[in-house]
Amino acid sequence: MAHSNNETPEGIGSLLDTDLYKLTMQCAVLKYFPNIEVTYRFTNRTADLKLNRQAYHWLQKQIAQLANIRVTDEEIEYLSQHCSYLTPEYLDFLRSFSLRPSEQVELSFQPSTQNDKESESDEGDIALFVKGRWLDTILYEIPLLALVSEAYFKFCDTDWDHEGQIDKAYEKGLRLLEAGCSFSEFGSRRRRDYKTHDMVMQGLHQAKDE
Repeated sequence: MAHSNNETPEGIGSLLDTDLYKLTMQCAVLKYFPNIEVTYRFTNRTADLKLNRQAYHWLQKQIAQLANIRVTDEEIEYLSQHCSYLTPEYLDFLRSFSLRPSEQVELSFQPSTQNDKESESDEGDIALFVKGRWLDTILYEIPLLALVSEAYFKFCDTDWDHEGQIDKAYEKGLRLLEAGCSFSEFGSRRRRDYKTHDMVMQGLHQAKDE
């Protein structure tokens, strides 16, 4: 991965924009497996859905900019107050933690057809690998999946908008709660973009508060 400037990714503004279990896992890895080396490989489970080259170039930039995100003092304080199972040692580790995509991430584009001239509209698959210590790379999963999803919905499947998202989430949440269902929200990795995810969360919270 190329080095980034000081900007943060369009789709990811915080390392806490992740699933909670990734933090509890990293806490456990810090204590029990701090030096284990791992490799992650991205798998497209819907292989007929491709990215175009424009989406790939955008994704390259966003992944590089993950290097610029740090956990803030306010976020550490929040975790300390609300997640007592995260150890002080882990919170101290998290204060100075950062992702290093230029060292840890390999991303390439594999066009479906070979043309004499490259075009931003060329479709293809991406090869995406993360390599390094488990402790240092475990937080990549959710932001990488979120950015891949956003790249697709930003440049490939663009026939959608944000209209009615809060109402739809509210109605769905209300139906689930009225039926006595308990559920958890794991939408980060599949969201169209951060705004859509935020609107869904607003709708679900409205349903819960009624």
